Amino acid sequence: MAVYNRFMNELKMPDTYKEGDETIHGIEHYLPKDLYQQPVHHQAVAADIASGRDKLSKKGKFHAILATKIYLRQ
Repeated sequence: MAVYNRFMNELKMPDTYKEGDETIHGIEHYLPKDLYQQPVHHQAVAADIASGRDKLSKKGKFHAILATKIYLRQ
């Protein structure tokens, strides 16, 4: 339960961040680095955006830009 509470209530999302002079590993630090590159993740994000569009778009008046990071293989 302590581990669950730490991730849910104490840690921030970024990989690493500072609180005062202390460097803290956030939630992203503990996730596999290729997690966001998996097709299943892309499909889940698209489904989440689509499922909330009517509610979040203020009756079709608001539209957002989806920003992504491009990974180039070398």
